[in-house]
Amino acid sequence: MATINLAAKYASQIENVFGASSFVKPNTDEHIDFSGAQEVKVYTLQTNKPTTYKRNGGSRYGNLEEIGETVQNLRMSQDTAFCGTVDKGNAADQPIKNKASAWIREEIRLEITPMADKYALSRFIRFGHVATVTAEPTKTNIHDELTKCVEYFDDHLVPESDRVLYVTAKMYSYIRMAPEFLGVDKLGEASLSRGTVGEVHGMKVVKVPASYLPANCYFVATNKKSVIFPYKINETKVHTDPVGVSGAVVEGRQYYDAFVMAAKCDGVYALVKASEKLAAPTLECATPGTTPVTVKCSGANEIRYTTDGSDPRFSDSAKLTSGSVGTTGWQAGDTVFRAVGFADGKFTSDVAEQTFTKA
Repeated sequence: MATINLAAKYASQIENVFGASSFVKPNTDEHIDFSGAQEVKVYTLQTNKPTTYKRNGGSRYGNLEEIGETVQNLRMSQDTAFCGTVDKGNAADQPIKNKASAWIREEIRLEITPMADKYALSRFIRFGHVATVTAEPTKTNIHDELTKCVEYFDDHLVPESDRVLYVTAKMYSYIRMAPEFLGVDKLGEASLSRGTVGEVHGMKVVKVPASYLPANCYFVATNKKSVIFPYKINETKVHTDPVGVSGAVVEGRQYYDAFVMAAKCDGVYALVKASEKLAAPTLECATPGTTPVTVKCSGANEIRYTTDGSDPRFSDSAKLTSGSVGTTGWQAGDTVFRAVGFADGKFTSDVAEQTFTKA
């Protein structure tokens, strides 16, 4: 049995197919290199609040505080595979290798790419800012909701360049019919990337199939620098005349994931139905330093919390809790607890924050 490894010969071509047929991949950042690695740690410095300079006495620049950092652990998790056969009797019109490589490209375009795009958008929503509306937007109020999105980006210093708006055909039709958007720009055909249909409020509009967004999510906006979508082709090969097959067996393995960058997470904004979003967790403690902190989040099947001020959605120091948090390690003074809730079939809660002071 001969084995033809197509990874070296066809990998670049297949990656081009993935990029060309993906709605999401072209609009993500690629500055983080996963080459040869399954896991990458990203370190983000935490800033300190400025204070008023004192012209006499000690600590004139304020209290000495160690410069902290948030560690975000990016670990590739989506490991998928596919296979097919090319019988010699069915390959009379073209060589097996040619038919196999053509089939692999179609498998990537029609199966792997849609699956990966759906996964990426769901991950962006899970770890980005989730805004709510009581009912599905219409042509009457879609302008207001998109304006709120832009205002959020502007208020959180999200760069104006490389903003992308993912909408379904239904939402796009509302945008086109809204009086405020009758002048939606139609980009030159030569400059259109996959799914791009125009621009509103400085955001490139990408129309995606309705199945690409979770139920009760009406649109997702991202900044290219806020999201990454690493995609690696680990293995693509053809086994010629293996035992039991007169012809070839084609095998492929795809390895990918999608992440929101912790330091730039304000560059992801999703609009969802209010009833489908988890309420923010509550944190209570009768006697800080003596009695446990009780963390609750109704409907959540996962609650993550931190005590170092870092964002529990991303921090490598975040811990899981099912209710009470012990008091071991409490220091005198203030301790900042932050918590977030996740649930399958629900949208992520806001991050709750509570400061407890141990006497």
